Amino acid sequence: MLILLGYLVVLGTVFGGYLMTGGSLGALYQPAELVIIAGAGIGSFIVGK
Repeated sequence: MLILLGYLVVLGTVFGGYLMTGGSLGALYQPAELVIIAGAGIGSFIVGK
């Protein structure tokens, strides 16, 4: 359960911060961007474990 919560926090802060800086979510709906975000989340999980 904590793992799921961790993923939600990471995704929420990444997308929320991007929107707060005036970014458009449409730019994130590209495979390369999703790989970067997913890689950051998975890497954070591995380091934290």
